[in-house]
Amino acid sequence: MVNNQTILTMDILPTLLDFIGKKPKGENIDGISIKNNLLHQTNLPKRDVFFSFKNRSFIRSGKWKMISIKNQDRFELYDLSIDVKESNDVSLDNEDLINGFKSKLISWEKEVRKEVDIISK
Repeated sequence: MVNNQTILTMDILPTLLDFIGKKPKGENIDGISIKNNLLHQTNLPKRDVFFSFKNRSFIRSGKWKMISIKNQDRFELYDLSIDVKESNDVSLDNEDLINGFKSKLISWEKEVRKEVDIISK
Protein backbone atom coordinates (compact mmCIF):
# COMPACT_ATOMS: atom_id res chain seq x y z
CA MET A 1 0.00 0.00 0.00
CA VAL A 2 1.26 3.49 -0.80
CA ASN A 3 0.48 5.44 2.38
CA ASN A 4 -3.30 5.61 1.90
CA GLN A 5 -3.00 7.60 -1.33
CA THR A 6 -4.99 6.84 -4.42
CA ILE A 7 -3.22 5.11 -7.28
CA LEU A 8 -4.84 6.43 -10.43
CA THR A 9 -5.64 4.29 -13.46
CA MET A 10 -3.74 6.75 -15.65
CA ASP A 11 -0.60 5.73 -13.74
CA ILE A 12 -0.85 2.03 -14.60
CA LEU A 13 0.69 2.22 -18.11
CA PRO A 14 3.69 4.39 -17.15
CA THR A 15 4.29 2.18 -14.09
CA LEU A 16 4.17 -1.11 -16.01
CA LEU A 17 6.48 0.30 -18.68
CA ASP A 18 8.89 1.46 -15.96
CA PHE A 19 8.95 -2.05 -14.47
CA ILE A 20 10.04 -3.52 -17.81
CA GLY A 21 12.50 -0.72 -18.54
CA LYS A 22 10.58 0.97 -21.36
CA LYS A 23 9.42 4.55 -21.86
CA PRO A 24 5.97 5.49 -23.16
CA LYS A 25 5.86 6.57 -26.79
CA GLY A 26 4.31 9.93 -27.56
CA GLU A 27 4.11 13.11 -25.58
CA ASN A 28 0.49 13.00 -24.45
CA ILE A 29 0.76 10.29 -21.79
CA ASP A 30 -1.28 11.43 -18.79
CA GLY A 31 0.15 9.68 -15.77
CA ILE A 32 3.36 8.96 -13.90
CA SER A 33 5.29 5.87 -12.92
CA ILE A 34 4.76 5.00 -9.28
CA LYS A 35 7.23 2.10 -9.36
CA ASN A 36 9.53 3.62 -6.75
CA ASN A 37 6.60 4.52 -4.53
CA LEU A 38 5.37 0.92 -4.63
CA LEU A 39 8.78 -0.64 -4.06
CA HIS A 40 9.90 1.72 -1.31
CA GLN A 41 6.54 2.55 0.32
CA THR A 42 7.01 6.30 -0.16
CA ASN A 43 4.37 8.95 -0.61
CA LEU A 44 3.07 9.74 -4.05
CA PRO A 45 3.91 13.22 -5.30
CA LYS A 46 1.30 15.88 -4.77
CA ARG A 47 -0.19 16.87 -8.11
CA ASP A 48 -3.28 18.12 -9.82
CA VAL A 49 -5.44 15.44 -11.42
CA PHE A 50 -7.44 16.14 -14.58
CA PHE A 51 -10.11 14.12 -16.34
CA SER A 52 -12.84 14.67 -18.84
CA PHE A 53 -16.13 12.96 -19.72
CA LYS A 54 -18.65 14.05 -22.32
CA ASN A 55 -19.12 17.82 -21.94
CA ARG A 56 -17.48 18.05 -18.51
CA SER A 57 -13.88 18.43 -17.48
CA PHE A 58 -12.65 18.12 -13.92
CA ILE A 59 -9.61 19.18 -11.95
CA ARG A 60 -8.80 17.90 -8.49
CA SER A 61 -6.19 20.01 -6.70
CA GLY A 62 -5.63 19.33 -3.02
CA LYS A 63 -8.95 19.74 -1.26
CA TRP A 64 -10.58 21.40 -4.28
CA LYS A 65 -12.54 19.95 -7.18
CA MET A 66 -13.62 22.15 -10.07
CA ILE A 67 -16.08 20.99 -12.71
CA SER A 68 -16.20 22.75 -16.07
CA ILE A 69 -19.45 22.31 -17.99
CA LYS A 70 -18.39 23.21 -21.50
CA ASN A 71 -21.58 23.79 -23.46
CA GLN A 72 -22.88 26.06 -20.69
CA ASP A 73 -19.59 27.89 -19.96
CA ARG A 74 -20.30 27.13 -16.30
CA PHE A 75 -17.98 26.17 -13.44
CA GLU A 76 -18.64 24.52 -10.11
CA LEU A 77 -16.18 24.40 -7.21
CA TYR A 78 -16.27 22.15 -4.17
CA ASP A 79 -14.14 21.98 -1.01
CA LEU A 80 -13.92 18.20 -0.65
CA SER A 81 -12.37 18.46 2.82
CA ILE A 82 -15.79 19.50 4.16
CA ASP A 83 -18.16 18.60 1.30
CA VAL A 84 -17.46 15.11 -0.09
CA LYS A 85 -20.98 14.86 -1.52
CA GLU A 86 -20.36 17.99 -3.62
CA SER A 87 -23.57 19.63 -2.47
CA ASN A 88 -22.29 23.17 -1.80
CA ASP A 89 -20.93 24.94 -4.90
CA VAL A 90 -18.56 27.68 -3.66
CA SER A 91 -17.49 28.96 -7.09
CA LEU A 92 -19.07 32.40 -6.65
CA ASP A 93 -16.97 33.01 -3.52
CA ASN A 94 -13.69 31.84 -5.09
CA GLU A 95 -13.26 33.54 -8.47
CA ASP A 96 -9.45 33.60 -8.17
CA LEU A 97 -9.36 29.82 -7.67
CA ILE A 98 -11.75 29.29 -10.58
CA ASN A 99 -9.59 31.44 -12.89
CA GLY A 100 -6.42 29.58 -11.87
CA PHE A 101 -8.06 26.19 -12.35
CA LYS A 102 -9.45 27.27 -15.74
CA SER A 103 -5.93 28.14 -16.91
CA LYS A 104 -4.58 24.78 -15.71
CA LEU A 105 -7.46 22.93 -17.39
CA ILE A 106 -6.89 24.71 -20.71
CA SER A 107 -3.17 23.87 -20.58
CA TRP A 108 -3.91 20.22 -19.78
CA GLU A 109 -6.40 19.92 -22.62
CA LYS A 110 -3.91 21.39 -25.09
CA GLU A 111 -1.01 19.24 -23.92
CA VAL A 112 -2.61 15.87 -23.26
CA ARG A 113 -5.55 15.84 -25.61
CA LYS A 114 -3.91 17.42 -28.63
CA GLU A 115 -3.82 14.16 -30.56
CA VAL A 116 -6.80 12.40 -28.98
CA ASP A 117 -9.99 11.94 -30.95
CA ILE A 118 -13.05 12.82 -28.91
CA ILE A 119 -15.56 9.98 -29.20
CA SER A 120 -18.04 10.98 -26.49
CA LYS A 121 -20.07 14.13 -26.84
